[in-house]
Amino acid sequence: MTPTAYSSILSLILPLLLLPPTSEIPTAIGQALLSHLSRQGSSSHIKSLGNQFLISLVLAHEVRFPTIPFFITPQSPLRADLTAWIENLPKTLWEIGIKDPLATQKILEFLLNIGQRGKAAFEDGFSLVEKKVFGVVAARLGPWFWLEHPSKGGIKGPWTKLERDVKKLGLDVASIWAEYDADLSLQGAVSKAVESDEWARAYWASRST
Repeated sequence: MTPTAYSSILSLILPLLLLPPTSEIPTAIGQALLSHLSRQGSSSHIKSLGNQFLISLVLAHEVRFPTIPFFITPQSPLRADLTAWIENLPKTLWEIGIKDPLATQKILEFLLNIGQRGKAAFEDGFSLVEKKVFGVVAARLGPWFWLEHPSKGGIKGPWTKLERDVKKLGLDVASIWAEYDADLSLQGAVSKAVESDEWARAYWASRST
């Protein structure tokens, strides 16, 4: 399937997802979409388009007074699937590596948006972003910067190989999400990743103090 064809399919899926929550169609369609997306390769343009589509859905859902009503009921199994998708975004960043900087940027902007809002902005029973997401995502972000391997020692994460503007955005994300990392592993990983990069070290110091 070409990216153009997939974009056309997404445009057809959207009205189905906007059907009243009393219908079973939005849940079935949403789960099918997420299942298909999980089977796409990390460098697939289709996966990138799908992720951007889900990002727009989550952000649209969090608007309290939307022009187009969109709400996933608390009982819908689609909520758990979307939670898992959000929690796995650090893994998605790792898998993308340096193959698609734009896809990386879109995910980072989404994480920055959520992180800046903070837990208090997401209401239990309404929001798709569960409070437990914050600790999970923060803990999983570290390896994208720096990974401590049991036998190989320290390994540079994909962040170290990206262009400066994307790296800067990554540091912005880390500075926000580090607040939710209970064991400080994210902060430690970033500190090691920036050691050999003077501007990054200085920028991280300014963001983490």
